[in-house]
Amino acid sequence: MKFLSTASLVIAALAAPILGTPVENRGYGKKCLTDEEATGIVKLWSAAFGGSVEAARKVAAENIEVYDNTVNFLFNMTIDTPYIKGIDNGGSTTAPPGMVQVASSPKPHYDAKFEVITMLHDCDSISFRWRFVGKSAGVDPTSTNKPGDLISYNGIDLMEVDTKRNRVTKAYSAFEALNMLYQLGIKICFQKDNPNACF
Repeated sequence: MKFLSTASLVIAALAAPILGTPVENRGYGKKCLTDEEATGIVKLWSAAFGGSVEAARKVAAENIEVYDNTVNFLFNMTIDTPYIKGIDNGGSTTAPPGMVQVASSPKPHYDAKFEVITMLHDCDSISFRWRFVGKSAGVDPTSTNKPGDLISYNGIDLMEVDTKRNRVTKAYSAFEALNMLYQLGIKICFQKDNPNACF
């Protein structure tokens, strides 16, 4: 926690001169993101992961890639490959899901709310720490929790933005997966070289 606080201070110190200078970004041909634009993108992003297909279509670039190695591990996907690719994969069962598929997929929770804890941005990237709060939908018949049980966990996202269109082109995410699975009452059965072990 102390390291994260220190890192946040360092990032903020480095970003301060950038935020005040209207320099060109990575070649998208527009001045830096404004605070209002960055906030709007974060709101759409949060709404998309809360289940809004409309928000997913508005915030994602056509060629968006979203990375999260915890998700890759839990779903037995190749590490360091995007677990979300593109806006809409057309319902393919062999390709990674698009943003639309993720937004419209059944959720293990309802009454989902994303709170932005802190946000930083420069010309064409945004990083923000968030807190998710929702209630269990009881979709896993093997879980030990009850429908309506409170679920809350934190995460952090780093997004690269095409500032011509204010669309996210790449995102790198990390969240408290074990905390989430524990609260959902889901048994986890992964251990190195011992596929039958559960904790």
